[in-house]
Amino acid sequence: AQDHCVLESRQWTLSLVSVPEPAAARIVLSVPARRVDVPIKLAHVADDIESLRPLFAKLGGAVDPRYPVGEFRGSLRHDGVDPEGNALQLVQAT
Repeated sequence: AQDHCVLESRQWTLSLVSVPEPAAARIVLSVPARRVDVPIKLAHVADDIESLRPLFAKLGGAVDPRYPVGEFRGSLRHDGVDPEGNALQLVQAT
């Protein structure tokens, strides 16, 4: 079994490393604190942000309350958080 995967471009390298089974067995899951003071917030394009709210909730994340961050460059934007506490933004064309 492969223990890692590397995704690369000219600007980025992202390494995904699997946790060995003995270490994974000791991991205790809890609700993470929301990370807001970060230098990067990934934006994801969505056809319909409202339709994603139930899915985000089911998977342990959230799309912020029903008011948008704003309209920018021809798109509506809503902030949210993934199940691990990472801030993100959903972008929908207007």
